[in-house]
Amino acid sequence: MGEISLKEINQTGLIITLSREIESLMTQLGATEAGLHDKTDHLASKLPEECVKLLHYIAAVRNKNAHESAVNEDFDMEFFSQSCELVMEELRQLLLKEKNTEVEINTAPQLNHEVENTEAKFSSEFQAMMRICGYLPIFNGCFFLYKLAVQVVKAIDMVAGIVFFLMSMIIITGSLLDRNYPYFYCGLILFGGVYLYGIILALISKEKIKNFRNFAFIPIFNFGYFIYGSYVKFKVASLIYYAIALGLYISSFVFYYKFSNFSYALHSALGCYLMGLVGAINDTIRGKIKKN
Repeated sequence: MGEISLKEINQTGLIITLSREIESLMTQLGATEAGLHDKTDHLASKLPEECVKLLHYIAAVRNKNAHESAVNEDFDMEFFSQSCELVMEELRQLLLKEKNTEVEINTAPQLNHEVENTEAKFSSEFQAMMRICGYLPIFNGCFFLYKLAVQVVKAIDMVAGIVFFLMSMIIITGSLLDRNYPYFYCGLILFGGVYLYGIILALISKEKIKNFRNFAFIPIFNFGYFIYGSYVKFKVASLIYYAIALGLYISSFVFYYKFSNFSYALHSALGCYLMGLVGAINDTIRGKIKKN
């Protein structure tokens, strides 16, 4: 009788210990129900079918041994232990997977923020490098181009409309003069595309440009809409200033290399340098104000 009791104690103790370990893992996975069967139902959609069957088997064995005193002589304890190990391994893998997913979700905003900071830092460093070029003779041409490019990018949608409108007019006029009708039809197609493009821009345009958007719906007059839109988006004073500076920069080389006129070249270069110096100083001051 004593030998049987000892076997019962050992068997029941091991079954309950393994079952508790499984319940603990299932609770960590969000299964807060009271029994193993209910916890299994809660996680059934996340687990393989074979694992769900084993969990119900383990729950049945655990309940029987916890509430009944009789020992089943035919009970395969080795199979039960192996089943528990397989289930626990599956639950640990699922727990690890969910933790990794949570880490990815939590770190995604941080990574995005780091990317944004890196992009902002690169942009700031590039602006600083271009600003330095404004202080240097010869290299100040890069500064002028950069400042003009910034202005053009702000109104790239309107600039594109101007460019393609002019292209369509050139093609249509040239083809009519040469009586080249295939080119004429190509020009008309391009003109029609520009017309539709202007209408789309007018429909999605901001309030400042809406006052002038009716011109976008009238062929030929839509060119005026593109001009006005560019004017609104450009900083006109800045655009003119750096366009003149770039013109002086190019003129200095033309006077020197094309016409061999050192005096004109020197005056153009001096004017260009002074404009670059003023522009760079102004840019530096504005940059410091923005930081503060």
